[in-house]
Amino acid sequence: MVDEIGIPVRGVTVTEHWQHYLVEHEGSEETQVTDEGGRVDFTERTVRAGMLSRLLGGAATFLGQGLNGKYGPYGSVVVWGTPKYETAVGVYNPETLPPAELVVHHIP
Repeated sequence: MVDEIGIPVRGVTVTEHWQHYLVEHEGSEETQVTDEGGRVDFTERTVRAGMLSRLLGGAATFLGQGLNGKYGPYGSVVVWGTPKYETAVGVYNPETLPPAELVVHHIP
């Protein structure tokens, strides 16, 4: 995590959220605080589910939410604002890694 001029931002709370909508009814999250270098280290998330679970989960989602339902994995990283910095959000999809670096902006 860096500010707009590239200086690491330490001591800021960061929460990772994740869920695979076909096989999980509720999402999960983990919260960490940035270290001296402005870093947090979240582990890789995996979900194991058989084909039957995925089919049943897809059918249940479709029956409950129709075509507008969410059917796949989701992840996001939220950098919680402070009196000095704005809140920032990074959303990623299963084909990409979470953002390696987020820029947080000073509050004027």
